[in-house]
Amino acid sequence: MRILTVLLISLSFLFGGCNADGPCDACPLNVDPVCGLDGVPYSNPCEARCAGVSYVYGFCEEEADALILDLGAVAADGCDFMLLIDNEYYHPQGMDSVWRVHNTPVRVQFRRTLQFFHCGFLPLPNPVLEVLSVELQ
Repeated sequence: MRILTVLLISLSFLFGGCNADGPCDACPLNVDPVCGLDGVPYSNPCEARCAGVSYVYGFCEEEADALILDLGAVAADGCDFMLLIDNEYYHPQGMDSVWRVHNTPVRVQFRRTLQFFHCGFLPLPNPVLEVLSVELQ
């Protein structure tokens, strides 16, 4: 009985929700990204509600300076181009091939995704960015 009580209390903290009339008890740990109308990304709707912010589902739009990297033929390792942003590699989804010139500095507008892409030469899969627009620097 004691184990069941501890388990139920633990589950209530893990899967608890926001209290509409006051502070949050605990938000679930699930990832269901939302973009607060304040421009801040939240892991899930509960976190945005607890912050007192209206939101839309999905990731927020972001902008960053990037460097386009030509990684060679796709057949070699499964990759062709990557974006380097703040020393992190990203796979660009939806980027027009006209921009795919090695070592080109650009300003890119994008949304993060929950997808990952594995390039043969890198040890870990890289996050995929949905590219919205690209400008030369």
